Amino acid sequence: MTEERVRDAVILRFSAPAKALASTVVGGGLRRVEAVLIQHVDDIGPDEDPVTLAREHAVEKGLNPSRSAVFLTAADLPANYRSRESGSVFAAVSLGLEPLACPGASGDGEGGGTINVVVAVDDCLDDAALVELAHLTGAVKGSALASLGLRCWGGGRAFGTVTDAVLIASRDCGGVRYAGPATPHGSAAATLVHDLILELGRADVSTWLRRYTGMGLGEVVDACLKAYSRAPVPGVDEEAVRRAVEEVLEQELSDPNVWAVIVAASEADAHAAEGTVPGLGRGEYVSDSPRIIADELLGAALATYINGWRGLAAYTWVDRGKDRWLGEVAEKPAFIDDVLSALIGSVLSKVYDRLVGGRGCGQS
Repeated sequence: MTEERVRDAVILRFSAPAKALASTVVGGGLRRVEAVLIQHVDDIGPDEDPVTLAREHAVEKGLNPSRSAVFLTAADLPANYRSRESGSVFAAVSLGLEPLACPGASGDGEGGGTINVVVAVDDCLDDAALVELAHLTGAVKGSALASLGLRCWGGGRAFGTVTDAVLIASRDCGGVRYAGPATPHGSAAATLVHDLILELGRADVSTWLRRYTGMGLGEVVDACLKAYSRAPVPGVDEEAVRRAVEEVLEQELSDPNVWAVIVAASEADAHAAEGTVPGLGRGEYVSDSPRIIADELLGAALATYINGWRGLAAYTWVDRGKDRWLGEVAEKPAFIDDVLSALIGSVLSKVYDRLVGGRGCGQS
């Protein structure tokens, strides 16, 4: 197989026609293909036909649409593309993460970022083995997205996007019946696809924060300033306060211990929402039962870690006032809203320390 990366696409060519099982826009089903095109496109309008568009791009790239498979994605290429080989297995992934698909949530397909996966095996797989590899690829993709903290807020963990596609290919000579995770081909494919998705999915601090809490860095800064406005330090310039909040927040979010608590709260919400916390029913969780105090314990632990009793006091202040003046925090799931309150309060407590010369957050 050869690989060509161009300005807005990736072209994969087989050394000989391959047998492929695919869900691509063009070249889907079980058929023989000579090449694979992963093509960047802008958002497809309601009057545009994706099949016609895919065929046009194939012709433009010098490919025969009747002997090619074409993936489409709104993700930038080749920046959001990676490939790797392990023995006789080649895997490639283009990663876009909009709109996410989750159990219990539906999407309208807008965004079209798409997760496209290609697995090619330099061996003779029969049709059942191709199906087994396609199934394995989907399972691994969902596992990788869970590791990246991706979810539809209010709809559970993400298992993909609403426009994902896959192509599994092998030599067209039959023979190998099994390609599951216990086989050499399946094991290699699972590892490659998982690692490529994790590699492409790593993000900046603001994106990680949004994945785990539903709020990006700028939104948390704004929430800190809203809380601060309830008890401002006289004579201090607003921009100076913003800079101080940004600096303290950046410092705290460079600490893996802070992230560990954020991830723990996010996971607790995910499990509770799915009814997989023993002894806690979904209804009790959704109603934020007073019997559940682990959310406050996580918040208190984070706030105390960041700034001792001052952080704890400021967390209590923010947590009690969030329903009145921090609705964007109060509307978050039960565990995350406490951890966000703790992060906001303890960061503010350090800002107050700076502004009033270490006397703490007495304004609270």
